[in-house]
Amino acid sequence: MRQLRKDTVKAYQFFSLARKGGILFLGIYLAKTGWSLEKIGYWEGLLFSVTLLGSFWLEAWVKTFLTEAREYNDQLPSLLRWIVNRVILFALLTGSLWWFGKSIWEFFLLPNVPHDWAQSFILFAVLWLPTLILPAYYLSRQKAGALWLLSLYYLFGFPISFIIFDQQYPMEG
Repeated sequence: MRQLRKDTVKAYQFFSLARKGGILFLGIYLAKTGWSLEKIGYWEGLLFSVTLLGSFWLEAWVKTFLTEAREYNDQLPSLLRWIVNRVILFALLTGSLWWFGKSIWEFFLLPNVPHDWAQSFILFAVLWLPTLILPAYYLSRQKAGALWLLSLYYLFGFPISFIIFDQQYPMEG
């Protein structure tokens, strides 16, 4: 058990499975709680579009972060802050692009998503996207225990957080 807590590679592999498992649990929730197929399509389309756009920028930033983390170990906190700030800015920019360029997005990627979903989804993106860089940070610091905890969050906490948010602030559609 002690070795498992120190094995960063196994922790990262579990994180990858847990992230997908959390999305699967969330999909089951959406299907079982009466969300219409149309609303599920809105959610999936928004999640897909922000993830697609984010994957290009985030991947580049994470690779930069991992390269810089090896060279500038003493400057790691400021480098991490720089990346988090960029990710939050990206989330806001993506939300703004969706809000103002809604018809273009819908033409290429999305179903016709109601505008009243914008606030909730932009808030979700601003809170969710920065967590995508945490695995890279924990890998660079060899923090397997933190990766295990993050995995548990993605597997259980992420769907539960969404469910609570959905109960308090239901997205209309």
